[in-house]
Amino acid sequence: MAAVDFTKLTPEMLDAVLDGPAMAPPPGQVSNFVNPPNENGLAVAVMTVCIAIVVLCLAIRAYARLVLLKRIQAQEYLILAAFVRKAFACFIGWSYCTLSLVPSPGFYVHTWNVKLRQTVTMGYLVHLAGVFYSVCLPLLKISIMVEWLGMFVSRGTRNWFFWVSWILIGIQIAFAVAAVIALNLACIPTKKKWEFWVPGKCINAHDIETVSAAFQLTSDCIVLVLPQKAIWDLQMGWKKKLGVSVIFSLGALACISAAFRLAGTVQYAEAVDAIYNIGPVAFWAYAEMTCGFIVVCVPCVPKILMESGVWRKLKKSLGFSVTSVTANNQTGASAMRSKNMRSVNKSYTEIDETELKNFRSESTEHLRYPPGKLEKGIVRTTQVTVTQNSDTSNGEEKMYGHPTQWR
Repeated sequence: MAAVDFTKLTPEMLDAVLDGPAMAPPPGQVSNFVNPPNENGLAVAVMTVCIAIVVLCLAIRAYARLVLLKRIQAQEYLILAAFVRKAFACFIGWSYCTLSLVPSPGFYVHTWNVKLRQTVTMGYLVHLAGVFYSVCLPLLKISIMVEWLGMFVSRGTRNWFFWVSWILIGIQIAFAVAAVIALNLACIPTKKKWEFWVPGKCINAHDIETVSAAFQLTSDCIVLVLPQKAIWDLQMGWKKKLGVSVIFSLGALACISAAFRLAGTVQYAEAVDAIYNIGPVAFWAYAEMTCGFIVVCVPCVPKILMESGVWRKLKKSLGFSVTSVTANNQTGASAMRSKNMRSVNKSYTEIDETELKNFRSESTEHLRYPPGKLEKGIVRTTQVTVTQNSDTSNGEEKMYGHPTQWR
């Protein structure tokens, strides 16, 4: 088909050519346009699993942010939510394009079993899927960087993590814009990519796809390594550091997916039977984007487990000791005080080491180390004396607290 000059064909001749096979069958093979062998069942299963995981991840994140933490008002989460919504919209667009390929021409269908006419719609869908992919992944990685900036960088601090993260964000934005422009200018006019008989000029779009796959693999590896140093510099025990490090190592799945996607893209670009080889590229791209949503959303899971009591029940079922933490550290008989004292305990909110960085009030905001510096010693302390007075007139107990010493 490559030797045919479509510009010189009459409409009748063009229709006849389009009804023929997209590739001449090899010796001993006959084109099967009615029910060619395929792996559509595998394709639907892979796509369904990926979509289900993405929806579950977003539901977990929404529950953690909106119900448990109630911090959607914070600026960083508004930005993050905007990026995630746009990424999910692109993921939906990508899913629509790839699912539309199932009925025609199908996945793992040999090119000689596909009519040339079918490649027109297929080419358009593949083009759209490439644009959605080129936008979705950068948005996910920007979301990850914004999330991690809120976790590992104190407000007003300008350390190495801050600058590396913002450089990566800038690179992702620039590459996304460049990739979309390149994909749409690979052929002039753009529709010549799928309506190949239209007069115009094209460059090899496979080169753009290969460069994009290599770039995404490189950036995935950087995102994987970036938080590890910050995690192991935290002021907490090595077991907790190891646990946090494992959670932030889920990006390794994205790196593996990106590596296979790059290999599949190179194979697809060099293959003569191109339609048959497009399946692995689509599947590994699905996996790569799904891993991006996992990396964004999974850090919320420990918070949900702690707040919902699932973690406590799990530890108890495994035979581990479960301790109860209260606001005033009551012990013995003091734990059996009045109902009003119990109401004080109910208002207590447990704050773990990760969230101490985000907790701010008038009395605590200056206890942090100065911007740009990490003090090793005690910067400032506050001593608070709590006294208890019993009011026998109404049977209630009252507590009074006042600072007695500032250092």
